[in-house]
Amino acid sequence: MTISKLNIPDRSQPGPMTAPSVGRSQDRGVKYATGATKIRGRDNITIGTWNVRTLRPNGKLEELSHELDRYRWNIIGLSEARWKFHGELCTDEGHKLYYSGSEMKHEHGVGFIIHKDTVNAVMGCKPVSERLISLRMRASPFNITIIQVYAPTTSHGDDEMESFYSHVQTLVDETPKKDILVVMGDWNSKVGEDAQPDWKDVCGPYCNPETNDRGLRLLDFATYNNLVLANTLGQHKASRRWTWHSPDGNHHNQIDYILDKKRFRSGINVARTRSFPGADVGSDHDLLMMTFRTRLKNPRNPSKSGSTLTETASELLGKHRHVKKPWITKEVLKLCDRRRELKCKRYNPDGAREYREANKLVKNGIKKAKENWIGQQCEEVESSLNKNNSRKAYQLVKNLTTVKNSRSATIQDKDGKCLVEEKEILNRWTQYCSELYNYELQGDPSILDCPQHYPDNEESQPILREEVEVAVNALKRARHQA
Repeated sequence: MTISKLNIPDRSQPGPMTAPSVGRSQDRGVKYATGATKIRGRDNITIGTWNVRTLRPNGKLEELSHELDRYRWNIIGLSEARWKFHGELCTDEGHKLYYSGSEMKHEHGVGFIIHKDTVNAVMGCKPVSERLISLRMRASPFNITIIQVYAPTTSHGDDEMESFYSHVQTLVDETPKKDILVVMGDWNSKVGEDAQPDWKDVCGPYCNPETNDRGLRLLDFATYNNLVLANTLGQHKASRRWTWHSPDGNHHNQIDYILDKKRFRSGINVARTRSFPGADVGSDHDLLMMTFRTRLKNPRNPSKSGSTLTETASELLGKHRHVKKPWITKEVLKLCDRRRELKCKRYNPDGAREYREANKLVKNGIKKAKENWIGQQCEEVESSLNKNNSRKAYQLVKNLTTVKNSRSATIQDKDGKCLVEEKEILNRWTQYCSELYNYELQGDPSILDCPQHYPDNEESQPILREEVEVAVNALKRARHQA
């Protein structure tokens, strides 16, 4: 991936990647106070990875957000997003999406989606290629660096696989030594029970029956970097260990892994580190999540009466569903829920047919809802123009044609080094702007000695300040309209 240097202003490229301000939250491990925000190590932090197959179709990102609303999460790494180039955007729910893809084709692609209650802790994001992206989070007692990967499949040669691991190793070597390091994603590798006796410090016994060559390569990488395969440690039933399913439903494998530093192995909640087969976005991969904490001391036991009350109310009343995307309808969300219910039946003949039909209904429903909404907006634009309400019409057109909050993912300094830290990016912009406007004007002082003469006709006379004030006061005042 080539990133243009910040030496010449490029109006076509958006600005640097920074973290936006969001509201206060106390339930997802983020402490909001004056100044910088941090992920608190004493709270549970949930990090996950999911091969979504694609985010290209309209409404696919909204499908993903809808599914994730059913779970408690902080950061989810994405594989096969299939978006070109690199950048960032905000969803209407307030979540932040960083992505890195190919510059030539809509293939591969990786990214992160960060929960709105955690996004203010982002220190920087570094897009490397369509297979690698890294994220650094401000946390206590140690910052967190997360690397999301999408490894080549078995159809690619060993040379490409070794090149991939070389780039991953470079990212790991660049990570500050004190950081909590998490490397996760779709590794397209199988680690089996037969490897556990020789690699017991790296993986647990709850994995595939057998290890393949790519799995041995992954174990070598984990051993060299003192990492442990977190989702092989918990004694879960097989359906909560599998992360990939064949189209015919006859084969199930564990090929997605979350690797964490051995030093923080004791902080992994193995009971809540597993795959979640109930989550569905039409992919053959399951959502995989790890919950952990990095506290150094045991805090006082808080009162559980408040929690008990919240859980009871949630069970009896359910959770209110927020639909912030203007064109997403309740009917579309019901279709998504129906498809999820059929996911467990998709490997028998009748269930597979119903699941395919449900998936088709979701895609058609999203497409139809989007088209209907655009049609309504166009009618409203036309109606506003007929009523001479150009202000509202232009605002509607702007909302239809503007990509929300899509900006460049990173910039480079004068030497071509990628800058990902917020402080470094701000310093680079300060340096750039200082050099851009720090120049001396050498004018012709003799022009001051030559008074300017105007013809006698009134049109060529200079405009007076009083004339400008009269013209401004005569303008039609804007009205606040719905």
